[in-house]
Amino acid sequence: MTTPAQASGPVPVIMELGGGGPARGPAPAAAAAPRPPQGTPWQQQVLAKGWGYATLSTSSVQADNGAGLTQGIIGLVNHGQPRKVDDWGALRAWAWGASRVLDYFETDKAVDAKHVGIEGHSRWGKAVALTMAYDSRFAIAFVSSSAKAA
Repeated sequence: MTTPAQASGPVPVIMELGGGGPARGPAPAAAAAPRPPQGTPWQQQVLAKGWGYATLSTSSVQADNGAGLTQGIIGLVNHGQPRKVDDWGALRAWAWGASRVLDYFETDKAVDAKHVGIEGHSRWGKAVALTMAYDSRFAIAFVSSSAKAA
């Protein structure tokens, strides 16, 4: 979590879900296409408005693969045994993790915990929608590209 250095009191925070996949090496040089200019990163834009930002690395809560379902929070609850069909999956585990971050924000004097937003793209967008369904304390959500077009 990062808050503006000049903040005079608690600030709203935008929390991004991400970082759940394995690290991948760079694409081969021949296959790499030039990237368009990126502009100002969203984190800097948020700080310039006087808000804070945070990133929840979802893999710190639960791996996003079948092999990881005996580990993470799901493995902890199931005592290392495989999950049952109606037990949590990774998305629900990530939603649980986001709620635990919000629990922490409620204790941090730098954060206005009544004004915490959450955002995610693609699979993390689905997890954001699920988070909002289970935890009404989040003030707002931005869900991008959370479903595959038919």
